[in-house]
Amino acid sequence: STVFIKLNAKPTRWLEYNYIHSWLVSEVVDSSRTYGSGYEGKREVYVDKYLAAAMFTITPLKRLNLSIGNSIIYADTKFNPSYLIPFLFYKSVDHTYNGSYNNIGHNSQMFFDISSRQIRNLHLYTSVFIDEIYMGQMFDSEKQSNFLSYKLGLRLSNIVPNTSFTAEYTHNNPLTYTHIYPSTSFESNGYTLGHYLRDNAEELYLSVRYKPIRGLDLQLSYTHARKGEEYQKVIDSKDFSTHPEINLEEPRWGLPFIKETLWKKKVVNLSIRYQIINDLFIFAQLEHQNISGSRASYYSLPFELSNDNSMWFGFNFGF
Repeated sequence: STVFIKLNAKPTRWLEYNYIHSWLVSEVVDSSRTYGSGYEGKREVYVDKYLAAAMFTITPLKRLNLSIGNSIIYADTKFNPSYLIPFLFYKSVDHTYNGSYNNIGHNSQMFFDISSRQIRNLHLYTSVFIDEIYMGQMFDSEKQSNFLSYKLGLRLSNIVPNTSFTAEYTHNNPLTYTHIYPSTSFESNGYTLGHYLRDNAEELYLSVRYKPIRGLDLQLSYTHARKGEEYQKVIDSKDFSTHPEINLEEPRWGLPFIKETLWKKKVVNLSIRYQIINDLFIFAQLEHQNISGSRASYYSLPFELSNDNSMWFGFNFGF
């Protein structure tokens, strides 16, 4: 979790606006501000890192929401009040302060969502995250450098009483959520702020949910996720010992999508949840999973590889 300020405004019934500014943790050492000597006497100071993001949601028709927004990760500088202006296009602000054609710019993104409930009992939705897009090379397989992620989904409800069916597909192009400069990567504390599979990956999710009686919620789901090789990524020189596959000379365009599957995971999950009284829930889950691939031990925890079956249970109150 990171500290952030948030603004939410609904000036009309057809327009909603959301904005955040967050103070991230870069974990990139600023050598100019680091002082002391020796292991215990050395005080390492991190490079400052921030996130600004804004999104407009328009409702042109009843049960139809269209959202568009942009964000920027900026670092290696002091806090910039320009990014507190909640309706700006932050890439243009970046060009104003840092120029358009140099290597001191920051990491900007765009995104849009569509959510439609126009058809009775059917919810259609999609979300697209654009980390970088080059229209002139979009359809050139050897030069395209469109780093984007998208999700397509639908939920069908009450065709069978008290039952819903969900299907989702997520696709992350190579190099999405990454950045060549470590201080402006799309992450905080080393954890991605985007999709958990990061770049060059895809996921299929299917589920059926049934509520037979008041308070009882049953859900059966299936997830099939796979991930390909990680291409050019620069974090720190120390990473070359743990990421021998990193090649700084690799081009950043025309990279194939999952040329080889290095990690694959199939999961079947049964979830049971019951509301005892207001705000008091008990729950239990049973899960069977199968993980394979040459990098299974890198992307999965040891207990996941040693045990295909898991069970957990508990309770929660108030949320």
